[in-house]
Amino acid sequence: MNIAIIGITGKSGHLIAAEAEKRGHQVTGIVRNKQKYNGNAIEKDIMTLTAQDLSQFDVVVQATGYWTPDTLHLHKDGLIHVAQQLRNSSTRLFVVGGASSLYMDKDHTLQRFNTPDFPEAYKPVAGAMKEGLNALRTFSDVNWTYISYADYANAFVDAIENNNHTRQRLSVIQK
Repeated sequence: MNIAIIGITGKSGHLIAAEAEKRGHQVTGIVRNKQKYNGNAIEKDIMTLTAQDLSQFDVVVQATGYWTPDTLHLHKDGLIHVAQQLRNSSTRLFVVGGASSLYMDKDHTLQRFNTPDFPEAYKPVAGAMKEGLNALRTFSDVNWTYISYADYANAFVDAIENNNHTRQRLSVIQK
């Protein structure tokens, strides 16, 4: 598979690239500065990517992270821009999402970032990422997947709390 990774020099992007390459996939980084990445790369800012830039890929991974007040809007705006470039194409979009928007109850009314123990310092990022996910949900003409990585953490803590898998290997699957 031919995979592009926006944000390949970050932690998640780097790990995804390494795993994809290990499995024999062709990986291209989409970077703002080619000097920061030694592999095959396209040097462009996320907001200047075009449909033509992305059309050569089977999959585009958006693994970008924005942490400062002046860049938080890119969680939504960058995601919207990339999704617009992939409209009505066969290229699939995979987004590295956060855990903050996951629901913590069966009724889907309480999200992680609204729980009492969620750190105040992360709430701006959590809110921006939630806005990005909500915007992405409006794209019915894009083949997207948003992956929140905290399902594993929830299952891990469940196993700790339940203490019913002593000396066993535990595999976690999504229902």
